[in-house]
Amino acid sequence: MRAAHPRFAGTHRTTFTASLDHTIWYHRPMKADEWHLHDFSSHGYVGARGLAIGHIFSMDGTHVATVAQEVLMRALERQD
Repeated sequence: MRAAHPRFAGTHRTTFTASLDHTIWYHRPMKADEWHLHDFSSHGYVGARGLAIGHIFSMDGTHVATVAQEVLMRALERQD
């Protein structure tokens, strides 16, 4: 998500990040010992907070779960 933030994209600034909230909704049974496709995207930032939503698909293309994560991201100020 850091690369999608307009203030931090393409820079090497030191940042503080924390996961504020995250959840997984399982839509149907899935096997944890098989490969899955995780398709995540950043839905935007307001101030220092961002939201990412992801969809998880089984090997046959079935949508098995949805993931959401809210993040806090701030630039660390140098203290010399």
